[in-house]
Amino acid sequence: MKPVVDSLFYHARNSPDKVALIVGNQHVTYREMADHTIAVAKYFTSLGVKKASPVILSADASSAFIYGYFACHLLSAICVPVDPKCSEVKLNYIAKKVEPNAVFTSKGSKVEGVYSGHVSELLNYLTIENNKTNYLIPTGDCIADVLFTSGTTGDAKGVILTHGAISIAANHINRFIGNSYDDREVMPLPLSHSFGLGRLRCNVVTGATIILVPGFTNPALLYCAIEQCKATGLASVPAGFAILLSMNPERIRRYANQLKYIEIGSAPMPMEHKKFLMKALPKTRICMHYGLTEASRSVFIEFHQDKEHLSSVGQPAHGVEIRIEDEQGSECNNGEPGRILIKGGHCTVGYWNNIVQTKKNLINGWLVTGDVGYIDSSGYLHLLAREDDMINIGGMKVSPAEVEEQIATHPSICDCVCVGIPDPRGISGQAIKAFLVKSAKINEFPSEKEIDNILRGVIEPYKIPVSYEWVEEIPKTESGKIKRRDMLK
Repeated sequence: MKPVVDSLFYHARNSPDKVALIVGNQHVTYREMADHTIAVAKYFTSLGVKKASPVILSADASSAFIYGYFACHLLSAICVPVDPKCSEVKLNYIAKKVEPNAVFTSKGSKVEGVYSGHVSELLNYLTIENNKTNYLIPTGDCIADVLFTSGTTGDAKGVILTHGAISIAANHINRFIGNSYDDREVMPLPLSHSFGLGRLRCNVVTGATIILVPGFTNPALLYCAIEQCKATGLASVPAGFAILLSMNPERIRRYANQLKYIEIGSAPMPMEHKKFLMKALPKTRICMHYGLTEASRSVFIEFHQDKEHLSSVGQPAHGVEIRIEDEQGSECNNGEPGRILIKGGHCTVGYWNNIVQTKKNLINGWLVTGDVGYIDSSGYLHLLAREDDMINIGGMKVSPAEVEEQIATHPSICDCVCVGIPDPRGISGQAIKAFLVKSAKINEFPSEKEIDNILRGVIEPYKIPVSYEWVEEIPKTESGKIKRRDMLK
């Protein structure tokens, strides 16, 4: 299974004038993308980046990030994508963990002792002379990416993905969806997360055209991209479709004969939205996946084909095994709930500098997902709940401890707990509600605005609670663990 970056250069040689990337009015061919990737790789080399060197890159929806991403792979360096809105605290935490050779953010943030710049500056180095140098394509066991995702303790975990893993994932995703060279896909997804980054790789593997749009803040822009670029595919989280369907549900019917496929993932989707899309797009392959950053797109369902099983998350993708275990580690029978485990070449090999987490989540070749579910008699996986208390905001996994830690810095608050609630705005699936206990030393309750001001700039905007409630105490077990579910009763 050849590395994804090798596919980029394959298409640059065989289809040099094929459009690889569209960003606004900018059209980039495969030959240009390959040449720009080599040029940025040369620039990285001048900064001391080499094989196995971590490089932190702000994953903007831009050509600059894409050139930087594949430049890392071309050098067999390690790309560490971060959210463009990543707080200074989170950025420095990640930098301390990976000890990067260079950092490029969308804010121009500085990391002490490391070259730090703005990701857009990579566009200044696209005309380096003699950029036809031959680079050694990385082997499958080389680390390609480290994606940081929050853990249950509030600390971010660095998920290690090899070139072999991301290549295997891209190929089994393309196999299920049916992606091809002729496809043109609109991508409103953040490239800092597994779903969006995976769609980038899938399209490069097939030699398709990627059309980047800045999320769902302007649905008219997304529809314009579908129409003007004659898009055949669309990738979105359920929250994105919730926005589209709430504003103008009928408009998507216009593309019933144009959209060949849709991929949906990262969070559950309401049944009414599934059924609406099926009626609106009767000829479109509507594919939804279940997976983790550690095991991208492990299970798939296609709404039309699997219309009798829409309450499930689907069946294992090609080459993927799913196992349901009870608390003793024995395999459950069909219909019996238990821990969901995944095995396949697409899975992570561990967590960056975290042996404890690696041993906990990787057992005898199986990845322990932290989710609970069961497999029915037809072989479909049903997801029931998470073992931990992570909050899923539009596909973004948020640790409540991360938010609680920052809220607790307010002198008027002696204790707090954050839980996931249905988003009252109907946008993100879940949102955060914070329960607060006032310090006995303070007479006045701080305002919600005051608490919000503490959080801004420290955590990402989507992690700020949408609701606050003052309570007398936080229910806890005898050992001091918070009973989060009790807060929702």
